[in-house]
Amino acid sequence: MRGRRYLVWSLVGFALIGVVLLVWIVVETQNRRTEALVKRHEAQALAQIDALKAADASRPPLFEPAIDSNAWDYYRLALDAIDGMPASDRNLLPSLRDGKSPAPDARQIDEVLGRYDEVAANLREALSCRRVEPGYAYEQGFLLTFPYLIASTRTANFLSDAMVHRHAQGRDREAVDLAVIGLGMSRDVARKGFLIHHMVRIVNQNMVLSKLREVLERQALSSSDLAWLGGALDRIDDGSLPLSDVFAVEFAMFRVTLLGLLRGGGSYGGVAALLGGASNERGLSRLKERVKRFFSSRMTIVDALEIGAQHQKEMEAIGRLAAHERAEAAKKVETKIKAAGNEIVDSILPQFSRISNNTAEADLNFQLARMAVAVARHHAEKGSYPAAIEDLAPRYLSRIPLDPLTGRPFRYRAAADEATVYSLGGDGDDDGGKPVSGDGPGKDGDVVWKVGRR
Repeated sequence: MRGRRYLVWSLVGFALIGVVLLVWIVVETQNRRTEALVKRHEAQALAQIDALKAADASRPPLFEPAIDSNAWDYYRLALDAIDGMPASDRNLLPSLRDGKSPAPDARQIDEVLGRYDEVAANLREALSCRRVEPGYAYEQGFLLTFPYLIASTRTANFLSDAMVHRHAQGRDREAVDLAVIGLGMSRDVARKGFLIHHMVRIVNQNMVLSKLREVLERQALSSSDLAWLGGALDRIDDGSLPLSDVFAVEFAMFRVTLLGLLRGGGSYGGVAALLGGASNERGLSRLKERVKRFFSSRMTIVDALEIGAQHQKEMEAIGRLAAHERAEAAKKVETKIKAAGNEIVDSILPQFSRISNNTAEADLNFQLARMAVAVARHHAEKGSYPAAIEDLAPRYLSRIPLDPLTGRPFRYRAAADEATVYSLGGDGDDDGGKPVSGDGPGKDGDVVWKVGRR
């Protein structure tokens, strides 16, 4: 009896040892696989960082004579000056005032603009430089701070106010000069940057373009002024980075950031800090539930790295598509990413379809501006507006662009005293050039640029 009991307990003991050994083998195998994946991602991250730092920083200068310097040497001077502007000066500019002070008159605006002439001069010098190298420490990933983003938007506001003021004074050549400075700065701030830089560029660009639209509706620019403006817009467009490059940087920083979490222990706290800290309790709770399905948070992060790597090339390819094709293609990739069920990926990677839409809308207004300038130049040279938009090529436009929202031709109407170039907008309906009512191209109406003379 005692021998049988001993045998039973011995068998149980051996079984337990076997289970423990089996679990250890499974865990050790998984840990070795995880370590191999981490090392592979670390090597790829280092290569990506080296590539980002070595990426071509050149772009066409907008002003002559060209300077063999880094534009950021001058941008910092200009942006620091705007960032340090006292409230007494800000309250004299319509876009920067706090709303409590009395509205400034034309003389006060003129005086404050005069006090900041050096800002425009430094921005012009920056746009005369042959390269734009921000020198970002990509090793920090998404934890990197960008002190000049807010300052760039304030500067775009400053330049927009200056444009409106000079236009009101009848100084249209100075107004469009400021427009080129604002659009060029907006482009350069995004160069070699993250997705947040790209989005700030869109905000700043749209702000400046809205004022340029006002100028072109009633202007007295000469043919040579308009030729210069059209050429400057072309150089800005030529020097802009494709959306595929923006996506590539975002995925690289996603990888660098998650590897940083792993090196720091891959704790829930580290992930929570990345996702917004203690305020993101719901997201943290979901993350914990997801992690319970794996052996450790480390494996969840590695899984996120694998998902990111799997879809990076797809998103870069989407970034190279025509603007009107990107959003739908991005939605399909987002569906696959969502199906992977990794809460880290869901929480950190952005909505690429929305970014694609926002980019297409920004491209739309830029292309409308370029065509409006070409129409205005046709009138300045020939005394009449072109009968059809196709008449602008090749003298006034190298090619007739397509609507970035739809992939179809823009619409055009001409009368004796004004011309209208427009897009059907997000709803796809031709409203005869009736401007959009509400916020953005997705609302009812068309996206309209009018061209007229004083």
